[in-house]
Amino acid sequence: MKRIAFLTVVCACLLGAQGNDLNFKMEKDGSGYAITWNEETIIEKIPTQIAMNGLLGNVYVTGKMGKTIRYTEKMTLNVRTAKEAKALWEEYHFTLKASDFGYELSPGKRTMGGSRKVKVEYLIDLPANTSLATRTLGGKLNIKNLMGEMDLATAGGDLILSRLNGKITAKTAGGNLKISDLEGSISLYTAGGDITGSNLLGDLHIETAGGDISLMTSIGNLDLRTLGGDLKIHNHKGDRAIMVTFGGDISAENISGDINMRTNGGDIGIQNAIGNLEAKTFGGDIFCSEMNGNVILESMGGDIRGKKITGSVQVENRSGDVHIQKIFGKGDDHSIRISADNGKITLVLPTLENTIVNALSRGYKAGIKSDFEMNIMQKDPRRIYVNERFGKGDYLIDLKADNGDIQIIRTNP
Repeated sequence: MKRIAFLTVVCACLLGAQGNDLNFKMEKDGSGYAITWNEETIIEKIPTQIAMNGLLGNVYVTGKMGKTIRYTEKMTLNVRTAKEAKALWEEYHFTLKASDFGYELSPGKRTMGGSRKVKVEYLIDLPANTSLATRTLGGKLNIKNLMGEMDLATAGGDLILSRLNGKITAKTAGGNLKISDLEGSISLYTAGGDITGSNLLGDLHIETAGGDISLMTSIGNLDLRTLGGDLKIHNHKGDRAIMVTFGGDISAENISGDINMRTNGGDIGIQNAIGNLEAKTFGGDIFCSEMNGNVILESMGGDIRGKKITGSVQVENRSGDVHIQKIFGKGDDHSIRISADNGKITLVLPTLENTIVNALSRGYKAGIKSDFEMNIMQKDPRRIYVNERFGKGDYLIDLKADNGDIQIIRTNP
């Protein structure tokens, strides 16, 4: 009984040692202890900057009206005694300090590495006009409602960014990135996670080594690259959009601006676009529809289909069929060049007025059929060709099929 009473007195003393310090609170939490630290400071000059490096857990940062920084640190310690808890807290505790550039969260005795006995969560309220630089060692970063430059990184957690205005750079070594309602120049990197975004305004550069990229509603130039995932874009306006994946599919819908799409091992699909398109795949199909601009399409291992294309068409397919529907509008370039190896060419269009048609079909599947009147010539069963001029001959239609036939179909204007 005396020993129990002695331990009770020691614990009570340690718990009460901080009783006069309103920033510090320690209490029993199951088999361990929980320590909460609160502090705040009033900023003299707005806008300001704050740096937070080496944080060990999840970080939640919120911009708010006013000139006050409020910092809350919630630490859970899996130890048996209050004395051990206090000692670990002193090692891993961060405090808010003024610096030459603004403010910083400074670590305690330990500046690197974590402990299985310690779990930390950080909640920081900042003036809305604050620039932020932070590095965490493995937790989630959740940042919202700030206007300023952001430089954010985590070694292995997710990043969630919303309602930010300014230049933004964010990196995670192994987590996902979720962004929404951002305005400014945006650069995002993840080594192994997915990236999703919505309502973005500004030039956007995104790279992921092993995840998907999905964006909904964006304005600005796009540069999207992934080594092993899919790319999905919906509702985008800008001068240009670059989408590259080495092992996935690319799909886009409602796009305005010049577009460059490349994949080494997947399909490409795009619908309803205003601007020029260049799409290349080395191992999949290409499908495009309602294209208001010039298109360049290339595949080495799949079929190519294009519908309702208003501009010029240039298609090369090394092993597959080609099916193109062309629309003739005023002021558009109506030149068409299509070549297919080991595949069939089908060209659908309303008129051949003011065109020159050169068509050549070679090989054991050679053949040319046309709904338009033209002189189809044949030197031998494996070489059939057309050289025909219609009207002024302003636009060249050049069709070449090796080991495949050619069909030209008339549609209603």
